[in-house]
Amino acid sequence: MPDWTTNPRLAERLQKLLPLSVYSALRNFAAAFLTPVLFSKRTGHFRSSLRARSIDRNGHPIPWYTYPAFDFLAGKDYAGKRVLEFGAGHSTLWWMRRAAEVVGIEGSEEWLRVLQTHVAKNVTLHLMRTANDDLRPLLKGRQFDLIVIDGPDGTGCNRAQAAEFIVDFNLLAPGGAIIFDDSEGSFDTPGNEWQKSAQNVNYFREHGFSRVDFFGYAPAQLQWRCTSIFFKHPCFLFEGKEAPRKST
Repeated sequence: MPDWTTNPRLAERLQKLLPLSVYSALRNFAAAFLTPVLFSKRTGHFRSSLRARSIDRNGHPIPWYTYPAFDFLAGKDYAGKRVLEFGAGHSTLWWMRRAAEVVGIEGSEEWLRVLQTHVAKNVTLHLMRTANDDLRPLLKGRQFDLIVIDGPDGTGCNRAQAAEFIVDFNLLAPGGAIIFDDSEGSFDTPGNEWQKSAQNVNYFREHGFSRVDFFGYAPAQLQWRCTSIFFKHPCFLFEGKEAPRKST
C-alpha cells in the first residue's frame, strides 16, 4: 500500500491513472490502516512497547513524555542549559547529550544503580528514599533552566513536594520552564490521581505560571496522556527562533 506521506509523487501518479472514486477509496483505506502503523514505526512506539522502554526507532533513549511534547522539545537548543529532574530515567540519558548539566533526584535505589552505569560526567544523581529527606543542601541557592517533574508519588519526593521546592527555593532560572509529565490525572475515574494533578496544576497557576498542554500517546503506552509545560514570560522554549521540525 502506498504511503502518501513520504511519497507524494506516487500519489500524483495514482491520481492520474485511477478513477477518482477508486483513488479516493484507496487513499482512505491507506490513511485509516497505515497511519497507526507508520506512527508506531517512526516514533519508536512499536519498539518501545516490545522492550518496555522509552526509546526511539533506532533504540536510543528518549524522555517518557508524550510524543507531541517530545517533538516540541527536540527542536530546541539546550547548549549551556542546566536541567533538574524529579524522577530520573531515560530522559536523563537524553538530556545529558544536550544540556550542560543534569541533576537527577530519584526515589528507587535499584533503578539509580542501573542508571549510574550509563550517565556521563555532566550528570549527578541523588537518591531520595523518603519524603522527609532534606533537599536543601543540594538545591538551596541553585537555579535551573529546565525542571522536570516526572517521579512517582510512592517513592521519595512526590509531585506536590517537587512543585513546592521549585517555588520555595526559587529553583527556576529566569526564562526557564517546568516540564510536568502525566499532568492529566485519571479523568475517566476522578479520584486521588485526578485531585493530585489538579492541585499541582492549580499550584503553579496560583504562582503566576502560564501553561501549555501537549496531549498524545507516549512510548509503550496505550492511553492518551498529557505533558504540560509551565513557564513565565519570556521563556527560551517559546522564542521561536528555530524552524518547525519533526523529531523523527
